[in-house]
Formats: sequence, structure tokens, C-alpha cells
Amino acid sequence: HGITVVATPDHGAVLVEDERVKVDAVRINMTLPGHKLVAEDGVTTLLKPAKPGATTASGSKTKIPGIMQQDQQVNGKSDKLTYNGDTSAMELSGNATLWQGDTKIQGPVIQIDGSTGNLSASGGVRSWMVVQDTNAETKEQERSVARGVGQEMAYDDSLRKVTYVKEANLVSPQGDVKGNTVVLFLGANGQDIDRLHAVGNVTFKEKDRITVGEELNYSAASEEYTMAGTKDKL
Repeated sequence: HGITVVATPDHGAVLVEDERVKVDAVRINMTLPGHKLVAEDGVTTLLKPAKPGATTASGSKTKIPGIMQQDQQVNGKSDKLTYNGDTSAMELSGNATLWQGDTKIQGPVIQIDGSTGNLSASGGVRSWMVVQDTNAETKEQERSVARGVGQEMAYDDSLRKVTYVKEANLVSPQGDVKGNTVVLFLGANGQDIDRLHAVGNVTFKEKDRITVGEELNYSAASEEYTMAGTKDKL
């Protein structure tokens, strides 16, 4: 059984809230009993920080997407939202945007697994992520925003791995990398750049050099790059 609530001109948007999310929309369909809803038309979503010890119905801990700070709320906008409160899974679709401070993801579809902290986006994705890396000249840690593009994006929280697939591009403190697939590995704090990997028609642009090849690897620990099938263009 379900119940549909529709906003009227007199009452504006409909609001539904639980301990995990707060959703505003013109139309919200809720399934009873249970904790499932579909919101449509001008949807705004607020994803709340997980309370200590909070779990899903299956017993898994609930998490904010791992590329974001766990103690701060996350905001979302979309044409449609599908939310399952039993599993803490949600999908934002239609002009979807998810953001927290300077970290932001945009795409036609964004999916969040609230039990793992994993996140994926598809249909042509753009992202901005807060990262930290060592300045090549000063040798000091600096905070900046890395910009990523791809037809698909996936974040695996257990590996702290961000993957961009198809027409992938990542602009970070170390340079501008393009390839069929670009993968960024983050440190334990979720912001330090640990490793970078790119494969397939790779182009790496630095301040005064362009390197072209098939596979690029970068390690922050050694501050070294390796490129297979390399052609340097000064």
C-alpha cells in the first residue's frame, strides 16, 4: 500500500523527514508500512550525519558518502528521488546535484549506498572534490579542489577509490590527466592524494610538458610518475 501527498498552492512543497533524510518536493509517494518513498518535481534532499550507532534495518551502519565529511550534512537537488529507508539507499535522477561545501557531484543519475558510503553517477558526470597533496616546490601539504569528468563515476569507500570511465579527465594539483579510465586513490583521511592511475589514450599535462601514452601511474609517497608507451612533447 502507498500514500501520495501532493503540494497545493496554499501549502507549497511537501516535507517528509526521518532520522536519516529530509525531503522537500511537490509530490511524494510513500509506501506503508516501511520507509520507502519516491519524490518528484523540484526535489531537495538533506542527508543528515549518521548518529552514533545508527544502523539500517539489516544491521549495517549508516554512512554519509565517503568522499564527504561524516559529521556534516549533504545537500541534494534533482527532478526525482527514490529512497529506501530500510537500506539507506537512494537515487537522485534528472539534473541531479549532490554537494557538501566545496565537494560537489553533478549528473543525470546519482546513486548512494548509505550502508557502505559508496557512490556512483552516470550519464555524463562532473565532480569537484576537496583534496590535499604536496606542493612540488614548497614540499608542504596544500588543500585544493580536484575537478573530474567522465561518462560514469564510481566511489568505493572500502578502497577509497574514485573511478572515472569513458572520456575521463581529472585536473588535480599534480596536473591534467585524460584517458579512457582515470582512477584516484585517496588516503585514510579521504582527502590526501595517495595514487593516480590512468589507462587508454592517456594525456598528462604538466606546467611545461605534455606526455602521451597508454598507462600512467603516480605515487605520492615517491612523488614519481611512470608512463608506458611514452611520447614527450615539450
